[in-house]
Amino acid sequence: LARWAAQHDSETSFLFVGTSGHELDYMGAHVFADSEKVPAPAEVITWLHLGASIGTRLWEESGGEWLPLATANPGNLVGSPEILPILERAFSEVPGYAPRSGDSKGELRVVLENGYRAFGLYGGHLWFHTPGDVAGCTEPALLEPIARACANALGTAEKQFASSM
Repeated sequence: LARWAAQHDSETSFLFVGTSGHELDYMGAHVFADSEKVPAPAEVITWLHLGASIGTRLWEESGGEWLPLATANPGNLVGSPEILPILERAFSEVPGYAPRSGDSKGELRVVLENGYRAFGLYGGHLWFHTPGDVAGCTEPALLEPIARACANALGTAEKQFASSM
């Protein structure tokens, strides 16, 4: 997504932020949201939150052993109401990601509660936050369709909402 943003032909600026402390009531997201560095909601076309477990694989138990599948674990795709039609189109061919509004969790909840037009992905998987949560829990073939859908949604949101800013 950063590569897409760098090559994206537009006047839009992108701000990439990594927060920490989600184990502590999403402390990093709260600190950033309360800082002078965060733009006001009226200055943001859309906020994309990339949470945990995006594009992780499903696993199957067989003979007392967990075997990795080539299928992606279903994830949560939550957005503010005005961006849902964009998400429905952008993610229409990404299995396991049906957009909805409302019950967001984690850092995305902080973003939405602060009034931003936003969407985000998050979830969990079999090895989430365990020593088994390693690179093999995902692969490019699982991540690429999600990244393409996010880029598509960002580009569409820019076209739709930038003129109202």
